[in-house]
Amino acid sequence: MWQFDEVFDQSHPIEGLRELVDPRLGDNYPIDHVFKVEDYSIYLVSNINNKNLKIQLIILLFNDIILKIVSMLEIFLESL
Repeated sequence: MWQFDEVFDQSHPIEGLRELVDPRLGDNYPIDHVFKVEDYSIYLVSNINNKNLKIQLIILLFNDIILKIVSMLEIFLESL
């Protein structure tokens, strides 16, 4: 999570986020997908000990993360 904190402390956080993405993807992905994956990741990690966090919510968030990553990979593969 510290990498995300450093990214958002920068004057241009979008460029910082792009540096965290696998460079083989180039710019062939929607940056909003990266933001969502980052948001969900921080939420899940910061609530890891929350006993009230429902498993359904965790599954939905992971499902959305996976769909966004698959979408990014499809865009990348189409660009080859």
